[in-house]
Amino acid sequence: MQELQQGLQGLQQQLQLLQQQKNELENLIDSLTELGSKKEGDAVLIPFGAGVFIKAKVETTETVILNVGANVVVEKSIVDTLALVAKQSKELHTIEQSMQEELAHMSQQLQFLQLSQASE
Repeated sequence: MQELQQGLQGLQQQLQLLQQQKNELENLIDSLTELGSKKEGDAVLIPFGAGVFIKAKVETTETVILNVGANVVVEKSIVDTLALVAKQSKELHTIEQSMQEELAHMSQQLQFLQLSQASE
């Protein structure tokens, strides 16, 4: 039963991390959409981390620089980037649903074990 409780806690933590990733993607979609409404030369605030921003001027509203892994970056259009982010968001949603189902299943197993022990 202890193993099941630990597994349940681990799954809950993974689910929280996944929800944070989903929130980050939603914020990214909002930012990309907002960038599309800007004009070249417009002033913007760029998040630098921990609530710190830097002032910048928009150089282009058509492309962004995207980290594709292993410190490799590519220039992609905002439209292509939005499509990629939407795909990632959909994949995370599917994973989240699966994890929610597994969490419910594990919770039921734990309740059953607890009831079994209580009746002994």
